[in-house]
Amino acid sequence: TPVSPADEVKIVDESDEEVPKGVFGELLSRGPYTIDGYYKADEANRVSFTADGFYRTGDKAMWTKEGCLRLGGRIKEQINRAGEKIMPSEIEGYLCQHPDIKEAAVVGIPDEELGNRICAFIMPEDEKQMDLLEIHQFLKAMGVASYKLPDQVETIELWPLTSVGKIDKKALASMVQNN
Repeated sequence: TPVSPADEVKIVDESDEEVPKGVFGELLSRGPYTIDGYYKADEANRVSFTADGFYRTGDKAMWTKEGCLRLGGRIKEQINRAGEKIMPSEIEGYLCQHPDIKEAAVVGIPDEELGNRICAFIMPEDEKQMDLLEIHQFLKAMGVASYKLPDQVETIELWPLTSVGKIDKKALASMVQNN
């Protein structure tokens, strides 16, 4: 939830229209704990703030049904796999529709042949085990293009978090690279 009752927070789509609860968009904020401009940086201010003074955090977020903010990574994240651009948030959204997956995070892992390979970390419901084939079949049934299918799937019990409580995707990538 916002830090101060005086904080204003909204979540918007690409057209700066507010999105409904349960839908990811960009987190915008305005209030006593939010900067209101960069010093002597007119171009940065035009890009980083809305006309009515909201700061564009660059964070992907949604309102939960309980009225809390759920952060979901950075808006500009993308994986370049063999020249194709893949948005992790798109694949995460599909994975979270699987009845046996509680949460998911997708990261790019450096790969000599592909540039990056796609690694899906899943937190399953009720400790169910899922393999790559099952994930591929599910995603294909949802109409996901083959080039967007994860190259590997890792099961995780607890997310590594950043100091501000976001899933630490760099830590996830390191976990796989070090194996």
